[in-house]
Amino acid sequence: GHYETFFEAHGVCFTGLDFGEDVAAVITKVRWFPAHQRPELMVGGTFDVSSDGTTWMTVHTVSSSTEGWNFVLVNHSSPVRFARFQSNAPRCAIAMLEFVGVQASATGTCPIKVMTQQQLSHPSLGPA
Repeated sequence: GHYETFFEAHGVCFTGLDFGEDVAAVITKVRWFPAHQRPELMVGGTFDVSSDGTTWMTVHTVSSSTEGWNFVLVNHSSPVRFARFQSNAPRCAIAMLEFVGVQASATGTCPIKVMTQQQLSHPSLGPA
């Protein structure tokens, strides 16, 4: 991306990511670069996460934004499928947006398959 090219819409709007079906991430940091010469349009906007795309949780509300890269650490440990920036301003404009974190299990568990086999007889162990 380039800071002079950006997403823009009028009214309350959002832009974000769907990590995909059966994929989730734990978001640890958000970085953003506001639209060129429009950092004030970020103020009041929120960074939200969701596991289902319907129920959203705000992990940060932007109180200030500068020209150039801004970032915030996120304290949310649950895996999510969706992450977005939502503007509450009369206009929405953002040049670059990054959600930083780690891939996680969408269910919060990692299935483990354990297999055993019958012990084989060995002459040193005596009869089986």
